[in-house]
Amino acid sequence: MEKISVTELEEWQRAQREFTLLDVRRAKVRAADGAEIAGAR
Repeated sequence: MEKISVTELEEWQRAQREFTLLDVRRAKVRAADGAEIAGAR
């Protein structure tokens, strides 16, 4: 899956599906943003 919406993520979490989120933002943007993606690698 290329991308997932917030709604889809919530549905997957409620259904207890197994998945891995990859945080593909560049390190500089990730650091400046300060938003953590729970469960991301």
